[in-house]
Amino acid sequence: MSVENELAKFDIYPFEYIETEIGTKEVAITKAKNVFGNFTFYGERNNDNSNFKEVIKIPNQIENNSVQYTVVKINHSVFDHCERLEKLIVSPSVRKIDWGFWKCFNLASIEVDKDNPHYCSCDGVLFDKNRKTLIAYPNAKGSKYKIPDRVRKLNNKSFKGCIDLQELTLPDTITHIGANAFYGCMKLKEVILPDSLQKFGGYKGELSYLPPTIFKYKGKDYKINELAEIFGNQETRKKQ
Repeated sequence: MSVENELAKFDIYPFEYIETEIGTKEVAITKAKNVFGNFTFYGERNNDNSNFKEVIKIPNQIENNSVQYTVVKINHSVFDHCERLEKLIVSPSVRKIDWGFWKCFNLASIEVDKDNPHYCSCDGVLFDKNRKTLIAYPNAKGSKYKIPDRVRKLNNKSFKGCIDLQELTLPDTITHIGANAFYGCMKLKEVILPDSLQKFGGYKGELSYLPPTIFKYKGKDYKINELAEIFGNQETRKKQ
């Protein structure tokens, strides 16, 4: 295959990029390189601590070999194990963010440029532009959080790895809680689920990464695996 028929791949510090489609001049970030001293990609570790940065800003555009590329995506797990990252700033051009903040123990804020048409930030928490889906709550944001009233969905892994989160208040507007939403929230206490809830993506594997948290739903106490079975059964009946 000729070079012209291959996706462009290149490094421009501090990221590695790959073209999303041949010839589009649009790229995704696939890896952070030597930014945080102890991580590269998918938790791989290295020994170079000299290039540490506490604040990272995603570029809007980059240039490689005199060609301009627009940064449109952050791939899955790019920032996993960035234990010193404190703030991430998302540029206007980014239209897709795959979850990737596992063990970012000092990440307190995810900010989004106001001109981004796909995402926004409210007090350092990442949402879709309409603020109806909570995408990601930073690991170090705080021990208490009240989800805004207009939010309808908690995205997959939205609170994953928030080891200091203890109290979480859900509004009556919530209808959907994604898979692994509370994975690793080891201090999370009782969570009262609204009657409006229609889908719950928890599963048995999360039990090992949660305290003996009791979820209250329609006046009854449940563990996460019990809720998963209830909502799984409901979905099965709807399809029949």
